[in-house]
Amino acid sequence: MKILHVIPNLLKGGAQRLVIDICNEISKKESLECKILVLSKSNNEFKYCSSTLDITYCSVSFKLSIFNQNQININSYENFIDEFKPDIVHSHLYFSELVCHENSRPNIKYFSHLHSNRSVFKKKTVFNFFSKKSIYEVFEKNRLLTKYKKANIKFISISSDTYRFFTIEMPQNTNDLLSLPNAINFSRFKLLNKTLSSKQIKLITVGSLVPKKNQIFLVEVVNYIKNKNYDVRLNIIGEGPERKNIQNRILELNLNSIIKLSGNQDLIEEQFKKADFYVHSAVYEPFGLVILEAMASRLAVVSLNGSGNSDIIDNGINGFILNENNFKKFGDIIINLFSKPSEYKKLVNKGNENALNYDIKIYVNKLYKFYKN
Repeated sequence: MKILHVIPNLLKGGAQRLVIDICNEISKKESLECKILVLSKSNNEFKYCSSTLDITYCSVSFKLSIFNQNQININSYENFIDEFKPDIVHSHLYFSELVCHENSRPNIKYFSHLHSNRSVFKKKTVFNFFSKKSIYEVFEKNRLLTKYKKANIKFISISSDTYRFFTIEMPQNTNDLLSLPNAINFSRFKLLNKTLSSKQIKLITVGSLVPKKNQIFLVEVVNYIKNKNYDVRLNIIGEGPERKNIQNRILELNLNSIIKLSGNQDLIEEQFKKADFYVHSAVYEPFGLVILEAMASRLAVVSLNGSGNSDIIDNGINGFILNENNFKKFGDIIINLFSKPSEYKKLVNKGNENALNYDIKIYVNKLYKFYKN
């Protein structure tokens, strides 16, 4: 069986990481041939874990217009399909959807991976229907739905929130919807033991520095903990347009000696070993792979509820998840766990057990059954 995974780029992101982990595991099966097609000339930021994979880069352009002629050039993609002749095309992220379904082939089975609640699929109301953005999204959605009808396709949702969104916004495709929660390479992150520091609260967070990730909230959390006379440190991993705003708030509160902006990091598991708590502040989170990675690394997880991550965290059992954006309550949970090592250890062990259920080996076996069926 020949399988092609298509993705717009191999830059930092949960979808990209999942594709790499899937293909690494699939490649171990002798009956399967797996390739990755990247629809850009972008750099591969996953070289450290993708060196054995068959990855091809191609340049395509895809720009739709309601009133003017569409500007579509996907010849390099089409040529690759003709040469490789895949049995399955598995697309990731929205741009790949547009390219892969522009000219679907009857002899190919298609899988569309729903990594988030795509705004283009959301039904429009009378209050926002006539905005320029809404008109374009309705046009684009209807065009893509027409393309879907011509393809032998199944959709994969990554969380119960995404599954619910899809059934509401695209009920006509519900019968083709599969549920498969995301997964991690558990062996890469697992730690057999973790000793909680008795002197310093060591926090870490990972994510792009964009508004929805809300890292500036964690600056307030750290300031609150510090004002409670605890020695606290926070390592913020990631890059993005919000860096300046976060840095300014750190300086305003005079926290530059205890909060570190570390930028992007490749071997995130090494950073996890230096921390005791993983803190997650996203106001919207389709799933939360990094939360599972933190659990596998035996960190105590404290998170805001971003919808999709509520599938992973059983509040008070394997982590804590807050429904309100309250930095004082968030900080008090961390302080309480830090002050009670036995409760910390119990929570961490439950989190580790939970992460094992999301191992990539289990995931790929389920995915393989989908492919066969």
